[in-house]
Amino acid sequence: MIMAFHLTGRYLEAKAKGATSRAVRDLLKLKPRTARLIVGNEEKEVPIREVKVGDILIVRPGEKIPTDGVIIEGESSVDESMLTGESVSTIKKPSDEVIDRSLNREGLLKIRVTKVGRDTFLAQVIKLVEVKVPIKELTDKVVRYFVPLVLLLAFISFTLWLLCPNVMKLATSNLQSIFPWVNLRQPPLTLAISAAIATLIMACPCAFGLATPTALMVGMGAKDGILIKRSRAI
Repeated sequence: MIMAFHLTGRYLEAKAKGATSRAVRDLLKLKPRTARLIVGNEEKEVPIREVKVGDILIVRPGEKIPTDGVIIEGESSVDESMLTGESVSTIKKPSDEVIDRSLNREGLLKIRVTKVGRDTFLAQVIKLVEVKVPIKELTDKVVRYFVPLVLLLAFISFTLWLLCPNVMKLATSNLQSIFPWVNLRQPPLTLAISAAIATLIMACPCAFGLATPTALMVGMGAKDGILIKRSRAI
């Protein structure tokens, strides 16, 4: 059962990661490959990787905003639903901030770039989805040593009760008054199996093996706009 708990937890975690990875891939597909950069008095279409902070971009109606920035000229309704979940477009005016990969619906916009690459809002969201919550890193580390240790203790307990039943009975004779249902008159093999099972049951780390991955699975709904940043939230 202890291994079943861990395998169930791993399965739920892997399933959640798979769904989250698909959501991350969907977000990555939204990024425009090029941007319209103003150089002097001319427009120049350049790869998005060449855009730098401070550059002035032009975004026409129907185009996606290629990176985070501030509007310096123009007014338009911008669809940010793929990030915010809001179905109604937001009216954006000069001095308003716009978000990477949101959709410009109506007017022509001139935007001054404020963030590029890994610093953009959506890049931070993707990073947040991919990074492990600290509590999960801790539980993974503990479980890595905990499970073999518990299995070793169960094996040692089984071996001692099987090979040295009289010594073990003498060592635990005082427990008869506390646990009167324990029958030390059983055959050595039965006592050995009971001791091993008891060790596994008492040490079963349900919170490590099942509860933590399940809690994280609930918080990995990237498509639903649910993201966990701190373990305290769990």
